[in-house]
Amino acid sequence: MGLAWIALSRCIFTLFVPDTPMDPAAVQNTTRRLLELKQIDLNSQIHLHQQLESLVTGNTTNEAIRHLQPQLDEILSQMQKIPTFTQRKDISRLHLFWSEVIQFQNSVIPPTKVDNLLIAMLHGDQEVALRQTVLQESLAGFYQRLDSLYPEFTDITVVLKLAIQHMRLGLQIVSDSVSLSNAGLSSATLASSLLSYPLLRCSSEVMRNFNNVAPSGTSFLKPILLVASASASELSLGIKAPEILSAIDQTFEQALGIWLIDRAREKEENERDNSLYRRNKTDHHAISDAQMEEEDFIAMFPTYEDAFDAANTLIDDEQRSMRVLASDSSALLKIHFAVTEAACSTRVDAFAIFSQLRKAAIQNLSSYSLDALPDHLDRAGIAFRLSFLRGAIRDTTTFTKEPNTFYNFYTDANIQELKTGATVVDTLRMRLQLISEEWPDQMVLRHLIERCEAILSISSTSPVAKVLTSVEQLLVQTDDWEMFANRENSIKSQREDLVKLVVNWRRLELSCWQTLLDAQATTFTDELSDWWFRLYDAALRGPLSSFDHAHEDKNASLESYLDTLIPLLDDFIKTSPLGQFHYRMRLLRSFGHYIDLTLPLRTTSQQSIMRRVSGIFLSTHSYFELFSDGLQKHLVSQKSALEKEIKGFIKLASWKDVNVQALKQSAKKTHHQLYKIIRKFRDVLRQPIHERLLPSSAGESESQPMAMDQPEPVACRLFPSQPQLLSNSSQGHLVNLRGTLSRFQDLISTRVQPFIQGHSAEVVDDLAVEIITTSKALATKSVPASLSGSLRERHEKALLVRKRKAWADLLKELKQAGLPSNVKPEVLRQNTSQVKLREKPTILPRLELGIDTARGEGYFLKLCGALPLLRGSISNHHADLTTRELHRGEVFLEASFYMAVDLRSW
Repeated sequence: MGLAWIALSRCIFTLFVPDTPMDPAAVQNTTRRLLELKQIDLNSQIHLHQQLESLVTGNTTNEAIRHLQPQLDEILSQMQKIPTFTQRKDISRLHLFWSEVIQFQNSVIPPTKVDNLLIAMLHGDQEVALRQTVLQESLAGFYQRLDSLYPEFTDITVVLKLAIQHMRLGLQIVSDSVSLSNAGLSSATLASSLLSYPLLRCSSEVMRNFNNVAPSGTSFLKPILLVASASASELSLGIKAPEILSAIDQTFEQALGIWLIDRAREKEENERDNSLYRRNKTDHHAISDAQMEEEDFIAMFPTYEDAFDAANTLIDDEQRSMRVLASDSSALLKIHFAVTEAACSTRVDAFAIFSQLRKAAIQNLSSYSLDALPDHLDRAGIAFRLSFLRGAIRDTTTFTKEPNTFYNFYTDANIQELKTGATVVDTLRMRLQLISEEWPDQMVLRHLIERCEAILSISSTSPVAKVLTSVEQLLVQTDDWEMFANRENSIKSQREDLVKLVVNWRRLELSCWQTLLDAQATTFTDELSDWWFRLYDAALRGPLSSFDHAHEDKNASLESYLDTLIPLLDDFIKTSPLGQFHYRMRLLRSFGHYIDLTLPLRTTSQQSIMRRVSGIFLSTHSYFELFSDGLQKHLVSQKSALEKEIKGFIKLASWKDVNVQALKQSAKKTHHQLYKIIRKFRDVLRQPIHERLLPSSAGESESQPMAMDQPEPVACRLFPSQPQLLSNSSQGHLVNLRGTLSRFQDLISTRVQPFIQGHSAEVVDDLAVEIITTSKALATKSVPASLSGSLRERHEKALLVRKRKAWADLLKELKQAGLPSNVKPEVLRQNTSQVKLREKPTILPRLELGIDTARGEGYFLKLCGALPLLRGSISNHHADLTTRELHRGEVFLEASFYMAVDLRSW
């Protein structure tokens, strides 16, 4: 199309520009003058013939007149078709005009020059944009020159200007089409995929077209998040296709790569700052603790002054310098949970995340690539536009918030409340304008009207607290008019509406205080989003790299890495503050599930490695899960006490006062009280938990015998089979299948079940209960304080004898049970190897078969945590028992633990 317009422009120039300078108007005027002379000649002849005929015969016509009249009519008809043009007498101007046109045609738009430009455009030359801009400016300049310098040649220049416009249009169409086919192709494809309907098709299109996404200029992680969320949406429907898992794995790898680039940059900056040759960047404006506390208070309860807005801008600029923004990390963590928690009650809605990222991507495309998008997207995007409009209507009519979020009166938007406020302020403005028509010279009215218009111009996405401050100031300023107003020009009713609005908004602020602690807890856990990259690196890239890049013994390198991985995971949980424990546990468990989910993408050797890593993650989570309930109760108890204080402040707060200043001062005073409580709650969230993660002794539940149900008889039934297949079989037990099944069921009921019932674990359970109860009874025994002297010594010796007798009986019982008194070194190595213990998969319960393994797994995990402490206490034990006796007991325990672990792995 562009080339056609350019060809049409060349055709006009070729046909219209003469070889010799001439004036087309002069040609037309000469033709008209010739016809006029012929008309005069014919009129004279007709007039003479009429006079002659009248003198001779007295008639008015004859054959000569009838012959000349049609010729005259033909000339008059020709003259009506020829317009009258301006007479141009200056021949030199004509020569100058055509010489400039021909020079422009030969130097600015010669065919060779334009053709070379078009070829460069089609080949994607980097400098073609500048050349095309220069040519467009030259055409536009000559277009204006024709109008300004040659106004008398408008009848000629109109055709030349038309050809120039055709040339400019053609060049622009070619340029746009080339940019669309090259740089704009990816944008067009992305836009077409994002606008697909329904949303499931949109996610499939995004995955299919953008498995390998390049970072964009606006955000390095946004395109990666888009593909990851689309893949998570497909996965949430139960579609575990290899291409979906591969897309998730690739996007996560790309995200980690970008994050590692940021870490490398930070490392270089730190080394440069610590260098001896660093530039002087000493900050002489150290911020005191009081200033930091004040800034924190203002950030939590903002007053929306200009100074603080500028401070917030600086923070945003600092964040934008990083490739991975905090918001992107948070979104990536949500996508990770959506992938790994498909069957959990706390699962994240993957389609909701994808919808948000999709909307942001479309808005970004429409802002930066709108010129390069094809027009057929208008029709393809009808469904998205209807959905977008529906969401906008919903936001403007009802107040909605995202699930699992808390409404923040000071920072979150509330369009519904702002609509109510805008109605009240607009009513006041119209009343002020009506009064201003009667009192046009009153500057107070003008200032109030300008204030109302300023409030109405505030964005609808602003928080209510920001508009509340402006409304309060407006209400105070209306006093300047109302104190001197009379009944006719009073604004009393409008002021009452403003007071009601302020009171309602203060009550809304009051209702939001109840969720302040929950919002703080959520904000505190959001800081963990950066840990996703570290755990991903440790869980997936670390073990595979240590195995693949080992030069000599790959297994030794892997074992060495796993030995360092377990302390890393333990420290990740033990160093957690109280407010992040459950979130860290959730993150730890999710990586174990993610490793299992992506096993089909690995090779056979990689699968064996990743199964071990997954077992370590899940076993570590299972062990620390033993302390979850206790920590949760501890957090809830401290949080409840602070919530009672907040409820007390809410009851004391007075929002019934109609005095705006009193309301404002009451709110400000309460803000400081709330901030003190929030700081206390932050201290609670930051409490260390390592002292609460110590193994506990046996409790009341372990002191009671376990209920061991006998296995129920197995009922076997014969499934329908193909009789001909069985009758043709050469094996007799398949021919008589009913008899075979009857013999099998008889074997189960007469031999297997009696064997299981005769070897019940009740004996072991009775021994364990006796050990627990006896040790507790001996631990509670004490010598009466009233005794003294020899009697007290006798009681102490008797108690010591009982303890040693009980210990000796225990060792004897364990020896009679068949436990060895010595263990092999490999047994001790396996018992002390955390890798060997944690890489084993967890035994899942089979509730449909009546098998619940939760209690046994709990005992196993408690033993894994308690044994290291027991081994460490041998060298520093109580004096009631000798080291040799304790060592014998430890050997028996190591042997029994080894047997239990071996049976558990089987």
